[in-house]
Amino acid sequence: MIRIENKTVKTVPHFWDGIVFHPTDAIEDDWGQELLRRMAQDGAIRVVRMYTMFEDMVTLNDTGEMQFDYALNDRRIDFLLSLGFTPMISYAFLPPWLCVHTEFTASIAKNKLRYKGKVVTNSYAKDPALWGEICRIYTEHIVARYGPEQVRGWYLQCYNEPDLKPFFMAEAGENKDPDAIAARAREYLKLYKAFAAGVKRVDNRLQIGTSLASKAPFLDAVLKELRETDTPIDFVGIHTYGTSTKFLNSGEKPFDSMACVEKQRAFRAIVEKYYGCDMPLVNDEWGASSQGFFNVEECPQLILREKSAFAAYFGKLITHYADEQARPEKVMICLSGQHEMVTDFSGFRNFFTLHGFKKPIYNAHILASKLGQALLAHGAAPENVTLYPTLREDGTLAVLLAYAAPHFDKKLPDVTVDLDLSDFGDAFTGSIWRIDEAHTDPYALFLREKMADPLTEEQLRKLADAGELRSEALTLSDGAPLSLTLPCDSLTLIELKAE
Repeated sequence: MIRIENKTVKTVPHFWDGIVFHPTDAIEDDWGQELLRRMAQDGAIRVVRMYTMFEDMVTLNDTGEMQFDYALNDRRIDFLLSLGFTPMISYAFLPPWLCVHTEFTASIAKNKLRYKGKVVTNSYAKDPALWGEICRIYTEHIVARYGPEQVRGWYLQCYNEPDLKPFFMAEAGENKDPDAIAARAREYLKLYKAFAAGVKRVDNRLQIGTSLASKAPFLDAVLKELRETDTPIDFVGIHTYGTSTKFLNSGEKPFDSMACVEKQRAFRAIVEKYYGCDMPLVNDEWGASSQGFFNVEECPQLILREKSAFAAYFGKLITHYADEQARPEKVMICLSGQHEMVTDFSGFRNFFTLHGFKKPIYNAHILASKLGQALLAHGAAPENVTLYPTLREDGTLAVLLAYAAPHFDKKLPDVTVDLDLSDFGDAFTGSIWRIDEAHTDPYALFLREKMADPLTEEQLRKLADAGELRSEALTLSDGAPLSLTLPCDSLTLIELKAE
């Protein structure tokens, strides 16, 4: 029996309500807008991260002067704001003409080129001061267009993953090479300082920070210098991926919902060394595995991204984060691969299948959006079960339970969980929402009914219907505990209100 007490342990805002929307230049396209409209309608996502795409926006005219074309950028931000999203803007990437070497490029895509045939020039800046001017002029534009009060509520980041060869200073060498890490940190510091000066010159109250991938020595070197030089920074942006396709294929690092949390702790320790406990940490990219541009063709285990097990992973992840003494201010799932799909269930890192079926990971975000912000005291959950009990402002109990094997690779027997809710009354009415292989899991239905591509119209209808969340009524009386049977690889939400 697990007793849930009418006692708030702490207030936990919905820190998981953000996404990275890849590719940025799909925000102005019909298919990208349709997906974002669906997310806005469901209300689970509030913050959307995008790139400025300076590589397209800023060019040189015939006399060598910079010229800006804001048209596409404005369309993207206008659209996000029209749906009520808060933008997180990564000031990236360097225009090719500003790079020391133009022969270093990367696609960061499954195909040879990025969306719409583009590449990133990933050398370093030959004139960091000019980069600062680009940042200043762009910031002046968005402040003039959207107003200082609104832009002060956005997250503005300098670059994206400058500690990784595919994005920055490819000529320095491999990601793990200490000399390459040090060289990238030195050049990135020039970019960041110019960025900070340029943005803060427009409005000192704008919120600025980093967006770093995985290299702790890089973060240490950057924060040490920023602290010693008193360079403005309002948040530290980090990325945490639980594993990679390389480690999944080798078996060295299987899926583990604690892996992201442990990486965050390591980053947090570096941040606190220089800034104490008050510096916000923004995890602006997370995933069960990195390499969202890969799918089951490169790593069969990435089929997790289609399964109810990924919903359980997410439930465990946010529960672990909520239990942390110093959790991130935001934890944002990185989406990609939507435009590269040729089948519905191929293990890309996104919310919707090729035909638009809602994946379990997306419905998991919807269930989590129903949680309250008051985290309640409670007893220990059974092995392999996580429990996230909350109280909403209207007095509704909202309890999230996730059940799966530690590495999401074994079929565990069903488990019974009994909840003692006597602290809240003797009778309740409410609902139960389920994501498991029998509920809200199109891929499981696809397997169960032995479907195959190409899908028939009837199969498409059934699979779309299988992706829709549905609740079942719950009634409790006479102080009886709530007894739940949880199947493996499941995420369950209980909503109850005392009568």
